[in-house]
Amino acid sequence: SGASALGTALLDNTNLRLLNLRLNSLTDAAAKKLASGLRTNNTLTALDLVFNGIGDTGALALSSALEHNLTLRELQLGFNHVSNYAKLGLRKTWTERGKEMVRNPRDLAVYESELTLY
Repeated sequence: SGASALGTALLDNTNLRLLNLRLNSLTDAAAKKLASGLRTNNTLTALDLVFNGIGDTGALALSSALEHNLTLRELQLGFNHVSNYAKLGLRKTWTERGKEMVRNPRDLAVYESELTLY
């Protein structure tokens, strides 16, 4: 699949800084493939996954990958199917990475449909 190829490409990426996959009907399986590439990628700084079909499984896979990836500075997951539980997990992982978490606190409101981590 395309997401599998992108996940593999992220493993060897040395140039791509921004990846916009907004509105691509990505699922949890696709997010897991991307997460496997993100785990070791050290050049991507922004990933836009807004308006896809990613749920908790995909979001938690991304969260796990972020524990190993300190290069990504912006992750947009708004308008997916991510529960408050998974949003809290992402927020916790992001905070533990030592990054400035949000530019606007509203972006991480646990009960809103948007989730953007900076």
